[in-house]
Amino acid sequence: MQDKRIICAQCGNPFVFTVSQQQRFNSLGFDDPKRCEECRKKKVKDGPSRHEVKMKYKRQKFSSDIS
Repeated sequence: MQDKRIICAQCGNPFVFTVSQQQRFNSLGFDDPKRCEECRKKKVKDGPSRHEVKMKYKRQKFSSDIS
């Protein structure tokens, strides 16, 4: 295994995906990242995606239907 150079899907800048990062991602069952660290941090600050909000609403509705 060796370091990978990946182009960020959001900003287009290249970033290095190190061997240790690859091992960690693989052990957790994650795919390779598509965004650089800065864009990932920005995404977290921007809040949940529409999909995340929708799924939270469905979980709340489902749990209230059971009660």
